[in-house]
Amino acid sequence: MDRSAWPWITLQLAFVGVVVAFLTFYLGSPYVVTLWILLGWSTIGQLVTLDDDMPGGWSNPDGDRAWWRHAKIWLATTFACFLFVGWLMYNFPWIRDYGW
Repeated sequence: MDRSAWPWITLQLAFVGVVVAFLTFYLGSPYVVTLWILLGWSTIGQLVTLDDDMPGGWSNPDGDRAWWRHAKIWLATTFACFLFVGWLMYNFPWIRDYGW
């Protein structure tokens, strides 16, 4: 990876922010619930397609171990965020009151 990943990460976070705001505004659901659903969807999607990133898989035909390690790190990160937001909703139920 020659270039910095920060512009790509910033773009992804901005997209998630726009989707959360849009769904919250039009569906009337709280911010945190919409974010939790998107994190769960992302985690399940990454888990389902994790085998594609394995060495020799569809997305990693060259067998690059760094690619496989990055895929596992992203899966662990999204799952940890999913658990953290779920923990926040469970321990601080008033957080679900925030929305449009």
